[in-house]
This record gives sequence, C-alpha cells and structure tokens, in this order.
Amino acid sequence: RRHAGTAGGQRGIRASASVRPRALNQRAGPTLRRNSGHQVVGHPTRQVTVPREPERLRSEAGDWRVWVLIAVMVTVAMLDLVLPNVIVLAFLWVPVVASAAFAGPRVTAVLGLLGLGLALIVGAISGYYSDGTFWIRQTAMVLVSGFAVYLSYVTDDRKKRLDLMSTTDPLTGLPNRRLLIDRLDAQLRLRNRSTSAAVVFIDLDRSKAVNDTHGHRGGDLVLIEVARRFSRCIREEDTLARFGGDEFVIACPSLADAADLDALCTRLIGCLDEPIILDLQRVDVGATIGAITIAPDTKTPVDAVIHQADTKMMQMKRTESGSYTITEWQDQDPHQGAAPPVD
Repeated sequence: RRHAGTAGGQRGIRASASVRPRALNQRAGPTLRRNSGHQVVGHPTRQVTVPREPERLRSEAGDWRVWVLIAVMVTVAMLDLVLPNVIVLAFLWVPVVASAAFAGPRVTAVLGLLGLGLALIVGAISGYYSDGTFWIRQTAMVLVSGFAVYLSYVTDDRKKRLDLMSTTDPLTGLPNRRLLIDRLDAQLRLRNRSTSAAVVFIDLDRSKAVNDTHGHRGGDLVLIEVARRFSRCIREEDTLARFGGDEFVIACPSLADAADLDALCTRLIGCLDEPIILDLQRVDVGATIGAITIAPDTKTPVDAVIHQADTKMMQMKRTESGSYTITEWQDQDPHQGAAPPVD
C-alpha cells in the first residue's frame, strides 16, 4: 500500500517550509556556511562507530596471549634469581617485542614498563648494579622496547585504517553497504520483541542532470551535501549508509509507531527543498523513497528486505517521483524466486 500523507490523503507529501527547519534543528550537526541564504557544499558528519579507547584497552588487556607473555616474563625473572650462574635476564624483553604483533601500543608499553621493573628488581637482588654492562644491556633493551611500542602503534593504526576503508564510503564518510548489512542483520536479530523496525531506501532525483551539467566532481559534491542533510534528519539509533551511486539506505532498529517512519520520510524529502549552490549555480535535487516496516517477532532476511524496499522505491519513482511509500514487509512469493543478494 502507499502511505497516505498527513493532509487530505496525499501520498508522500513534501515538508512545508515552516515545518522542515524545525525538524532539521532537532539534531545537532556541523554548522553550515551560508551564501545568500543557501547551504554551501561541505563534508558530512561521519557515522562510523569507532570503539572507545578504554573499551579497546580492556579488551586487549583481557587477551589470554597478554597474560601468557606476562607469565613468561615473571618466569624469566625467577629463573635468573634461582640460576645465578646463567644470565637469562636478556630474554625478559622477548615477550615485549612479541606483543607488538597483536596487542595495541598501550599494552606493549605496559609490558615494557613491567619488564624494566622486573629487571631492576632482579638486578638489585642479584647485585648487578655494580656491573656497568648491566646498565648498558638494560638501556639497549629499553630502546628495543620503545621500538616495539612504535611498531605496535604503526600496526594498530594500519589496522584501523583498513577497517575504516572496508566499512566506510570514501566519498561521504557514511557506512557502506557492507557495514549497513552487518548492522541491520544484528539489529533485526537483537531488537526488542515489542518494537517494529524499518528499512528506508532512498534514490536521488535529477542526479544525472547534475553530472551532465557539472561533471562527476559536481555530482560528488552534491552527494556529500545530501549525505550531510540526511544525517541531520535521522535519529541517533538509526544507520544511514550510502548503498551505491546516488542511493542511500537507512536502517531503523526501533519504531514506536508508524507516525515515526512517516515523519522521517517527510524530513528526508523536505531537507532537499533548499537548493544547493554549486559553482555559483542553483542545483535542485529531490528524493524518492521506498520504506518497509518489519513487525515485531518477524524473521526476515536482510537482502530480501532491502530488495523489497528498492522495488517499492522504483515503483514510486515511475508513478510519482519525489514522494514516498511505506509498506509492511511481506514474505516473498515462492513462484517469484529469491531476491538477488545485495552484497
């Protein structure tokens, strides 16, 4: 069914100028520069979730491999004490270097400090302080430990960059198709049994005309601005992703009632009412939306939900471009075949 608007049974009505600014201001976002009352193209807010450092540190510290390395370090120190004729203290720094292969720089630094502390304690008990070569060896080992920390930092930073590249759209900074599907799958499995969910498929109108007039660079700048505006319309718990080309998908894990989704679609279409200024020219783009609601306790494959939302959007685009339709999820007819995979 096509969802009726809030006035006179109109389908997918556009937000009025008096309503849209208030809806956009409900979400905090970056301040946009203005030029003659129009928004200027800029970079959107990023939505990719980055794990907090305290949580990452606790996770790394809880790794069993870290505790094995600590046990090895303590064992080496004890062996040096019970075997005075065999100096094994130099092996105390092997676990520190080994930790750079999997632990973060902070954990490696902590292991380095632990190694230095054990070396000083063993040196005091065994009387190594009077031996000048002891201090030379420890100084060299501290330098090796510092190199291990640096190596761990470089490895950790590279891993973060690769993870970000694999889950983020490089143009808009939004989650990409892969991250969207992962999040949506988790949200549908873990959502509250008493709440509904929704998938919103958005396709931009007149984007081809922008590319023809302003080239691909102009089209990219418009996509960046559109992503910024869409980011301001969604709720904190929603996920906005660039699905590909000029298509965006929003995963809504919880909906109190149908009015929430209706208001979201209205905001999304209304946020494009204000034109974009590109190369001192006015650029007008719109959006056509197909939304699928998923009832509580309904098990749905992610690819099928997205495919159905895409299908509803295309149907609306052929009949009434610049509007939206909201439909309840329906199990696919087995005679129609399975929906094509989206990833």
